[in-house]
Amino acid sequence: MGGEKDLENFIFGGARAWQVVKYSGYYELDKLLNALKGFLEEYGYGVTVEEHSENVKTSGKDIKIVFNAAKDVSEYVSYAIKTEIIILRQIDVVLEENGKQARKQRGDIEIRFKASVKKNYRGPFKPTAFSNFLRYVYERYIVMKRLDSLKEKL
Repeated sequence: MGGEKDLENFIFGGARAWQVVKYSGYYELDKLLNALKGFLEEYGYGVTVEEHSENVKTSGKDIKIVFNAAKDVSEYVSYAIKTEIIILRQIDVVLEENGKQARKQRGDIEIRFKASVKKNYRGPFKPTAFSNFLRYVYERYIVMKRLDSLKEKL
C-alpha cells in the first residue's frame, strides 16, 4: 500500500488538493444535494453536514456546503470522503419545461472531492516508537494485500 507511516492515505485529492467538478448553468439544488447524500448512503456511508453557509449579495447567493462521509470497513480501516459544494451567484429562476413552469436555480457550481483510507482509526496501535514499529510490520508484511484491495475498492 505504501505510506505505512501515514495514518491517512488519500486515494484522490490530498491533504491540500481536491478533485474538482465545475458547472455553470441551470440546476435544482435540492435534487443535487439529495442525489449526493443518497449515493453515499446507498453505499453504506454515514453522511454528516459539517458546514452550510449562505451569503446574499447583489449578484446572487454564495453558498458553501461541506459533507463528511465515513464508512468503517474493518476494525483497523475506515473510508472517509469529504465533499465541498461551492455555489457562486445563485439566483432563482422560473423556466418552462414541457409546457409547465419549473423553479430552478442558475449559478456557478464547484464540487470538490477528497477520499482517503484511514488506518488505525480506533487506535489499537498507540503513538509510541515500539507501537509504530509494530504497526509498520503489521501493515507491511501481514495485511499489505488486504490494505491494497481496500484502497482499490474506495
